[in-house]
Amino acid sequence: MSIKSTGYVDVKFSPGRATAGVRFRRFRGDDDFAAMSDICVKSWNADNVEFQKTAEDFKGAFGHGTDRDPAKELLMAEVGGMLVAFAEVTISQKSKDELQCFQYVHVLPEYRGEGLREALLRFNERALRDAVGDRPQSERRVYHSWALSSPNDWQSVLVTEGYSPAWHLFEMVRPNLDDIPDIPLPEGLSMRPITEGDYRKVWDASKEMFMRQPWSTEETWDEAHYRQWMTLPEFMPELWQIAWDGDEVAGSVQSYIDYEENKTFGRKRGHTERIFVTPFWRGKGLAKALIARSLLLLRGKGMTEATLDTEEANVHQAYKVYEKMGFRIVKQFTFFQKPL
Repeated sequence: MSIKSTGYVDVKFSPGRATAGVRFRRFRGDDDFAAMSDICVKSWNADNVEFQKTAEDFKGAFGHGTDRDPAKELLMAEVGGMLVAFAEVTISQKSKDELQCFQYVHVLPEYRGEGLREALLRFNERALRDAVGDRPQSERRVYHSWALSSPNDWQSVLVTEGYSPAWHLFEMVRPNLDDIPDIPLPEGLSMRPITEGDYRKVWDASKEMFMRQPWSTEETWDEAHYRQWMTLPEFMPELWQIAWDGDEVAGSVQSYIDYEENKTFGRKRGHTERIFVTPFWRGKGLAKALIARSLLLLRGKGMTEATLDTEEANVHQAYKVYEKMGFRIVKQFTFFQKPL
């Protein structure tokens, strides 16, 4: 591959009818983010995934205080000057012994079927190999990506290119916010409004509970991500339900509402995420009590449904608790890996 002075990049690709005249270039500036957001929505929709990344989401991911560089991590594909696809990569330290090299390729549906997605995936892989070339050979290095588990274009591309399932995630939805049970807190715990002085305690408790989850990396919980966390649109401490054992966090539901996502998909959905209970308080009904309080608060904000994500292999079988609280599995996502 070579980067020319024009910013255009040579990618091994044989265009078809839809992709005739395709050109590949590097990121040019914030104006690209809006087009990337549009491509994300349409590409994910074609793969039956109801997600959204706004231009502001991209700005935040590559913004001040992060070590990410869009000029190196993004590659654009355009036809007739219009963006039709883009590829992204990022490298994370999963643990001291494992390097996780994430990649994803978004392509508008009308430009699929002619090898464009495959070409960008292979470009990503070469870029990641080059980026980690000087790192210790003792590390386990893997390419990493995800797709909806049911048949779709991106899943098919990953499997064809040699990626294998590593773990699974359930998306669960409570389709209404009716009949929310009244579940008291276990004795000995208290609730209070969250203040700025609580942020670090909630962060540290979350880190302790989630550090060993498959989606978590060492960098997920570093100081830079702590600072970034407090700037994210989903940072809504006024919606959190935190149970306190004295001055220590005993349990958490860190809810938020994604208003832009709701607008895009025509729904009123709240997210109940980062749900955990510390070991001493498990089995005492605390998770259900906090979830019930979160659902009531979301209903009070005008929401009509709620969602959460949970790993298939959750060691505490949390999804059984969620089912008792009215959530039902609606989709499964597979996280794929391939040796680098």
